Amino acid sequence: HERPQAAGQTLSQHNKDELYILWSGPLVVAISNVVFASFAGARVFFHTSYTYTVAHSTFEQQDKAMRQLSIFVKFVACAFLFMITCFWITGQLLYADSQVATMILGLMASFLFVFILFAITSLRRVVIHLWKQAAQLPVWDTVRAAMRSEWTRAFLLCTTLPLLPLVFLLSAINQRVRLARGIYGLTPAGDNGSSGEEPCSSIRMSWVLNSPVDLDPAMLNLTPKGYALSREIRRCYTPGLLGKCYVLCFVMVVYTTFPIGLNVFLSWFTKVLQEAEFSFPVIVVITFCTGVVAFLLPPVPGLSVYIFGGLILSSTCPDGFWSGAFISIGVGFFLKLLACAIQQKIIGGVLGRSLWVRQMCGVHRVAIRCIEAELRRPGWTAGKVAILCGGPDWPVSVLAGILDLSLLQCEIGTLPIIFFITPCSLSGSFYMM
Repeated sequence: HERPQAAGQTLSQHNKDELYILWSGPLVVAISNVVFASFAGARVFFHTSYTYTVAHSTFEQQDKAMRQLSIFVKFVACAFLFMITCFWITGQLLYADSQVATMILGLMASFLFVFILFAITSLRRVVIHLWKQAAQLPVWDTVRAAMRSEWTRAFLLCTTLPLLPLVFLLSAINQRVRLARGIYGLTPAGDNGSSGEEPCSSIRMSWVLNSPVDLDPAMLNLTPKGYALSREIRRCYTPGLLGKCYVLCFVMVVYTTFPIGLNVFLSWFTKVLQEAEFSFPVIVVITFCTGVVAFLLPPVPGLSVYIFGGLILSSTCPDGFWSGAFISIGVGFFLKLLACAIQQKIIGGVLGRSLWVRQMCGVHRVAIRCIEAELRRPGWTAGKVAILCGGPDWPVSVLAGILDLSLLQCEIGTLPIIFFITPCSLSGSFYMM
């Protein structure tokens, strides 16, 4: 790529990213070496504990070592997932088209992938122990129940539909190869070498289709598993399932395009407010009202609203940057509390009167009842704060209204959101410096 050499010329964003990656390459290699060396060092450090996980160790030693190593594996995996999430959010907000953001995300993802391989190969007994623990969790009963839902089948159909032609093509090619090799003509030999038993192909077809069949696999265009998959799709392909697929696709399009359009609108609105000759109190009121309207829309994330407030108020405050930054934090905080109150009492309270809505929300199910029991606890608890502050804004507040929870207790549980609003609002403020 040609780079400007004359004075006064500036580099494009693409060239800036290219130069940054070029100069940061050695740093990335060094960080990778440090991370990989840390994995190896951790294996050496935990070698003694890992030796106690074998069967001939005492129960106390085995239990202590397994708990110690399990905590290590879960902590490192969660740390990488947290960093990937943070970098992804930052990249979406500030550097959506940046190669630097893509490089950092790829680097974090590669570290996580290498750590998973490291845990499987070097801490195999710990991974098996964690897998057995996960298999005993009650959530799997919920997953199995959800798999029987038409909505789940519609989601799986929407996500796998682009791959189905390739799957059926490979199945057809595999079937042609099997026919050319004459595999379906083979029969198992008995104890005396006779071949009077049922053909392998019929046994395989009965196992694949979960029912006795009088169908010769050699007459199929697909392999038995491919044929079973096509038959299952035809069996599940109903008008109701098709309608749910359209609904899910529409929701996906809305949730994908709406934040992008919202960012464009907020950028335009920010420029309008900065160029307009409004007094600062009027700008605060306009920002507050805009945030309330945005919060009432389900696809709008609160993150964009907080950054929007930081962009506007810090750049228009007559008392200086820091005064505007702190005012934007306060506005975002009270905006969140007011939006939660409106969503809970007005939207959720009205929807909660409908028996059909309560049934669709599954208020009688174990998961929702557990959430309700946690949210009804007074004051602050880890679970309550995690649900109210970590969950999506609109669904959580509306669900609280449907469950007829105490508004005061929900607002108290939402107060720690200030620790999330502060960095988001300051990010918008610093962006205007």
